[in-house]
This record gives sequence, structure tokens and C-alpha cells, in this order.
Amino acid sequence: MDAFSRAWDARPSRLEACYELASRLRVKGRYRTAHALLGGVVGTPEPDDLLFTRSWVYRWGLLFEYSITAYWVGDYAASIEACDRLLAMPDLPEPIRRQTVLNREFAVGQTAPAVPGPSGGRHGREQTTVASANEV
Repeated sequence: MDAFSRAWDARPSRLEACYELASRLRVKGRYRTAHALLGGVVGTPEPDDLLFTRSWVYRWGLLFEYSITAYWVGDYAASIEACDRLLAMPDLPEPIRRQTVLNREFAVGQTAPAVPGPSGGRHGREQTTVASANEV
């Protein structure tokens, strides 16, 4: 992760390293750190560099990771809003679209009032796994 941090420091206008850093932090369970990084860069336009840019990182990658970290830090409204923005993109790859639909459902499930069942638990919302672009 240090290499990604140094790469981003060297070229702050290039966010591919930031994406990789945030993704790895999230996978390691460091949701707040990843979310803080992403919050400052989501929506940044792709630079005019000609070489080696990964356009998808700017178009939907950062926002996808943000939607996941928002969920894990408990900002369900931000997660839902990010998912809605992703789902409005006509060029969003189908595997990412499917996962975004699921991720949105998880976030919506956290905002809905709990329905007590016979055991006093919450029905239909026990699963809280949210996958990332690296896992689909």
C-alpha cells in the first residue's frame, strides 16, 4: 500500500493509485480510511494524460468503491445516492451494475424500519456482504 500512496503523492492528478489504495484498505476492513480518501476525489475528471490512464477508474470505479465504503461506515444515504448515480450510467459494465443493485438493496435494508419476527430479530436483512469491483 505504501507504493500506491507514494504514486499518488507523485502524481496527485492521477487517481488510479488512489483507487487501488482505497480498494485495498476496504478489503482489509479499514473502511473509514478508505472512505475518507474517496470522499475527496469522487467526481474528479479524468486528466488529459495520454499514457496509461484507466478511464473506468474516473467514470465509475471511484464512485463504486465510495458506495461500498459509505455503507460500511454507516452512511447509508450516501451509499444509496452513489448507487443511484452508478445505475444511471448507461456504460456501467453489467457485472458492476448487478453488484450495485445488490449493494443498494443492502443499504436500503439498513434504512428500513426493523420488522420484529417470532425471535425478535430482523427478517430478510441478516446478510450484509457488499462486494467490490475486484470481487465481481
